[in-house]
Amino acid sequence: MKASIKILFSTFCISLFISCAVVKAPTGGPVDKDAPKLLGQTQKDSSVNFKGGTISFQFDERLNTSGIKINTFPLMKNTPQVKVNKRDVSIIIPDSLLEPNTTYKVSFGNTIKDIYEGNAVSGLDFTFSTGAYIDTMLLNGAVLQAENGQPDTTAWVALYTQIKSDSDITKVKPLYVSKVDAAGSFSFSNLPQKEFYIYAIGDKNANFLYDLPTESIAYLPTAILPLNNFSKDGLLMMRTFKAGASPAPEKDNKPVFRGGLRRVIFNIDTLDVSKRTYDITQPITINFGQDLTSLNKNKILLSLNNEIDATVIINYDSIHKNIKMNTDLLQDTVYTLQLLDGWAQDTSKFEPKMFKFRTKKLIDYGNLSISFNEIDSTADVYLQLFQGEKLIARQLITNKEILFKQLTPGSYTLNMLVDANKNGKWDNGVYFGTKVQPEMVKSLMGAISIKQGSTEKVVWK
Repeated sequence: MKASIKILFSTFCISLFISCAVVKAPTGGPVDKDAPKLLGQTQKDSSVNFKGGTISFQFDERLNTSGIKINTFPLMKNTPQVKVNKRDVSIIIPDSLLEPNTTYKVSFGNTIKDIYEGNAVSGLDFTFSTGAYIDTMLLNGAVLQAENGQPDTTAWVALYTQIKSDSDITKVKPLYVSKVDAAGSFSFSNLPQKEFYIYAIGDKNANFLYDLPTESIAYLPTAILPLNNFSKDGLLMMRTFKAGASPAPEKDNKPVFRGGLRRVIFNIDTLDVSKRTYDITQPITINFGQDLTSLNKNKILLSLNNEIDATVIINYDSIHKNIKMNTDLLQDTVYTLQLLDGWAQDTSKFEPKMFKFRTKKLIDYGNLSISFNEIDSTADVYLQLFQGEKLIARQLITNKEILFKQLTPGSYTLNMLVDANKNGKWDNGVYFGTKVQPEMVKSLMGAISIKQGSTEKVVWK
């Protein structure tokens, strides 16, 4: 009996010890939504003549001990060690990592969190100088994608004090880096009063180097001196591009194909001819799964009211493996597409087929009118209309107003291509060797909603 009591007592003590050792969130009461508050720190912010050592930060609640990281600007040879003890965070910075007469900024980002709810401390930075004063110069700007004028949110902006050759950015890490925000903007503070060479890199392997062929780059041709205060006139604009690469080919639109045939898909809806389903601005398309061995265009017939449309032009694209039928389709009309025996063949013969479909009315579409305050006469300037990534239409700007007609209702974006060499296309930039900036593309920020039966008017300022 005594042995049984001892065993039960021992089991109770072990269970009590385990329950005391497990950290649990307090129960009852409202959920804690507040981030830990900084109560104090062992080194005053903006301290000067710093010689290295340990800097500790004290908070009002227990912290999550994992995931706390820091970034230093300028970059140090090695990242300082970070230690967490309950409510305290300490950074150990040996003097061997520090350069003389240099202002440093240490940033925790959003990595300091409480232990229970994961509420993060936002924007905790600490600045100090190894010299007698704190540097206060600023650099601000934005990074856009050269080909479409949209913010390049993948880019890191890198600052160098010297560049001896073009290849330096492929093997030498910069002194300062800054990730652009959702608007493509970047900002540097506490910079010394010296000139910087500035690059933006789509850093896919997170090493702050331009060392992958798939990474994008932007650069300014000359060194820039920071400002002592923020100025809109001093904002830097950088445009990223794939060095040596050509612009991506236009992507084919991918509608939901309804009409079906063995190994073949059509962009027509044959389910209900009482409904207006076909877009009269698009060619009738037949897509194949593989190359054709033969095609007889005379056995592909498009008709309306029992009359053959003799104006149809049929083209076969062997690259995209499709047939496109171009003609002026009438609105709200039932058409019949007939594929006669022997019309096409790949490794086997396609069977004959007949489809009926109805076209849309003009009232099913919307229009977009764009007006301009002025026109650039020194270059050919094109206005380009996109739906998603697909280029819908493009017009050379010759008047102060442009009209895009018969647009399918939906969301669109606009950009403006400044074709400086007047060759009718966007030209990429070059970084290595003879440097060439990419041609300018200006984007009208925000989407434009096109509604059925109406004309949306936009003023490009």
